[in-house]
Amino acid sequence: MMITINLKPEIEAHVREKAKSQDLSIEKFIENLIEKEIIDFRGDRQSEVSVDEWENKLFKFINSPINYRLYPLPDEAISRENIYTREDENL
Repeated sequence: MMITINLKPEIEAHVREKAKSQDLSIEKFIENLIEKEIIDFRGDRQSEVSVDEWENKLFKFINSPINYRLYPLPDEAISRENIYTREDENL
């Protein structure tokens, strides 16, 4: 199957750099990414994730651009009084 993908120049440069760092062709690098995503999505992974791989994924998630748009909760939202309330006080 042949698929054509139009990438922004900066994304293409990043993909080329990553493929080169792993000593792979661009096609093989992208193929590996797609296969990995499909396997992860379906939950077909047979081997357990190593601690280093888990830490790397967590680090990438924590530092992903989506997390920069999230704001921390204010202190009063997580105070003991606001977490532990009696249900009959709220009636």
